[in-house]
Amino acid sequence: MATTKQDLVDLICAKNDGMTKKAATELLDAVFDKITDSIKTESKFTFPGFGTFEIRTRRARQGVNPRNPSEKISIPETKNVGFTASKALKDQIGA
Repeated sequence: MATTKQDLVDLICAKNDGMTKKAATELLDAVFDKITDSIKTESKFTFPGFGTFEIRTRRARQGVNPRNPSEKISIPETKNVGFTASKALKDQIGA
C-alpha cells in the first residue's frame, strides 16, 4: 500500500510529541510548497542523500493520430518534473 499525505502527518506527530495534526499538516505543506517554488524558479531542487527534482523539457515532435493512423499530428514541447535518486538512496533500496 502506498504512503499517503496523512501517513506522513501521523509520522511527524509521532516523532514530535505534542504537535497537533494541523501543525504537522501546515509543516508538510510548507515543505512541499518550498520544493515546488524552487523547481519553478531555479529549475532544480536538491535534497542531499535523497535526490534531485528538476524541470525536464521534452522536445516537440511529430506523432500519429490514434484515431486515424494515417494522419500525422504535431505534438508540442512540454515541460515535466523529473527525479534523479541520489547514490545513497539507490544503495538503501538496492537499485
